[in-house]
Amino acid sequence: MHPIVTRTARIAVAVAAISAVSTTPALAAGAAGTAGKVKTSPASVQTAGCPSAGVIDWNTRCTSLSNGALYTSRGPGGVLKTWYVKVGGDRVEARLGVGYIAITWSGWFYQTSGTTKVFQYTQSDYDACHSTWGYMEVKGSSSYVTPSTPSC
Repeated sequence: MHPIVTRTARIAVAVAAISAVSTTPALAAGAAGTAGKVKTSPASVQTAGCPSAGVIDWNTRCTSLSNGALYTSRGPGGVLKTWYVKVGGDRVEARLGVGYIAITWSGWFYQTSGTTKVFQYTQSDYDACHSTWGYMEVKGSSSYVTPSTPSC
């Protein structure tokens, strides 16, 4: 298959996954400047689909990992999200973080293959021109980070 067709297909899958995550009422968001809860998303968003460049769109970045993909996005009103789509491997204990000026972490959770965990944080003094990052720390293993969203 032609590389452009393959890349376009991967981007379409990733955008579909992001759309599903964005429209799923999966998070109990707190007040501005407070973290929401980590939630498992439905099976419809179980495809990792991170393009090799790590760029989904202006506000969304990702990084491919051996057993899935880590994503981050920034949205209107200071809503910052990080999510991990796990498509293989053993169960892990992990936490997700969003980086703005400092890293804000979720609580620790367990994640199994075939699930997506999402962490959302609302930054009360959000500046849309500031870069953001997504983080994941796996207990007893490594930490991972997405490429940054661009500054203006």
